[in-house]
Amino acid sequence: MKKLLAGIVVIFLCSAIFLLPYAFADLNQYRYFQRGKHYFSIGDYDKAIEDFTRAIELEHNFVFAYTERGLAWEMKGFHEKALADYDKALEINPEYEKAYKDRAMTWQAMGEYAKALDDYTRAIELNPEDSEAFYQIGCIYCKQKDNKDALKFLEMAFENGFDDFESIETNPVWEGVKDLSEFKELMQKYKESAALESDEML
Repeated sequence: MKKLLAGIVVIFLCSAIFLLPYAFADLNQYRYFQRGKHYFSIGDYDKAIEDFTRAIELEHNFVFAYTERGLAWEMKGFHEKALADYDKALEINPEYEKAYKDRAMTWQAMGEYAKALDDYTRAIELNPEDSEAFYQIGCIYCKQKDNKDALKFLEMAFENGFDDFESIETNPVWEGVKDLSEFKELMQKYKESAALESDEML
């Protein structure tokens, strides 16, 4: 019996030693990823990219690391590198809504509005209540001076919970429609609705 127990212990220890590097690889993967997010949050995009890259080296299909690295590249103005990372993320997981939205933002920054609209539309297909995607589509139409569709998608954003009224009022994209009665009515209606909901929660 003692020999049997000793044999089991030896097998366990050998297995643990064999698996130890893989356990640390998993820990490193997430440690680099989390530290990369920290660097991103404080605006140190170079260090963020380094850590996201290390995470990807440890896990080649780490979809979140590709997407976050794409954002860091975008913040540095490297559109093509950002697109490459988003493309890779979507190759790994074609249902990853955030990657579509992030890629759409890069297309917007490049003035590729049709491609941005396609990606925001795909994001909404995956999440029909994505108020930010509706809002960004409204911004694109407004920039293209399509006021009808701009206000339509702005209202859809409101209907799905978008309530950052300050960003709308300070965003120069909406300057061309601020004097329209339809815009004023929309803003007033949903501001009042948001205020009412806030009062009900108190």
